[in-house]
Amino acid sequence: MSSKDEHVAMHSREHARAAKQGYILKGPKANTFSATMPAYTYTSLCPDPARREPPERRKPEEWECPECYWDSTNDDEMENAMISDYRGDIYYWECKAHWTCPVCGHKFDTWESN
Repeated sequence: MSSKDEHVAMHSREHARAAKQGYILKGPKANTFSATMPAYTYTSLCPDPARREPPERRKPEEWECPECYWDSTNDDEMENAMISDYRGDIYYWECKAHWTCPVCGHKFDTWESN
């Protein structure tokens, strides 16, 4: 390999590395909780006073069958429900469930979020 070929190979390696670094610097920004929230969120050290206390967690909704008014809160571990869509994390979440009433057999959907 001649010195000219070595120089061309070194230049192409440096160009490829610079292109990767440019993508890292100019690429899409992270959209995670730790990237979007201030440091020490939900602790006494948080610089934003409004975010020092965690948000209150909502209690599960009480869903009733529209036909016989069976209460879904009596259903331990959601045995009569099938979750079709769940997304989110600890503080922000959405859940859609399809229920089958054990009393009358009526099917109904529920949607819950916080």
